[in-house]
Amino acid sequence: AEFIADGHFERHINRMRNTSRIKRDHILNALNEIQDKYEQASGEKIISIHEENSGLHFILSVDNMSSAGEIKRKALEQGLLLKSLSDYYYKKTEYESCDFVISYSSLPDSEIDEAVKRIAKALGLSKIS
Repeated sequence: AEFIADGHFERHINRMRNTSRIKRDHILNALNEIQDKYEQASGEKIISIHEENSGLHFILSVDNMSSAGEIKRKALEQGLLLKSLSDYYYKKTEYESCDFVISYSSLPDSEIDEAVKRIAKALGLSKIS
């Protein structure tokens, strides 16, 4: 109770919020940079980001004519485990969403750029230099 009363808990929460915001912004900037390069070269917008202010994750929507299963397989080849929104459905459907939950809470800052490069490779965005 003393910890909370003295304001230590609130300071801790604020520090964590700032740390998470910096990490989120780093990931989003890296993804947007790759998408922008791809879009300039190909004229196609393949990814979009949603719910980026919703905590320690965001939704990455992919529109590149690949199935969610194929994208997850290619990501796994890159050492990444991607989960689609469909993986969280209570009742399974025939259609698997190409919207992926990207959680970054346990991703060290030093590994963000490499993780984004691997996501780009799995989505076929890395073909454009």
